[in-house]
Amino acid sequence: MARHWPIFHTVLANMDMVLAKSDLGIARRYAELVPTRALRERIWTLLRTEWERARHWLTHPSRRPVIFWRNARTRGARYAIDCLLDPLNHLQIELLRR
Repeated sequence: MARHWPIFHTVLANMDMVLAKSDLGIARRYAELVPTRALRERIWTLLRTEWERARHWLTHPSRRPVIFWRNARTRGARYAIDCLLDPLNHLQIELLRR
């Protein structure tokens, strides 16, 4: 369907890019800031489940690897995100914790 409908292909490509840029490890650290354990676990479970569901359905229609990682430029962008933004995320988490 994505091959014959450019709009659908674009939606899948954008969804893939967002999922590829996300980091569940960092998301878990943000979730740990929720002070109530039961609420924290409920929120984290919902976030993780929805992320996994989105990833599954993104790859399901084509039965092939995700689109985002096929492009060398976007792989380079992910590397930059890891190197530049991850430390900022960890710093923000620590500051929010304090």
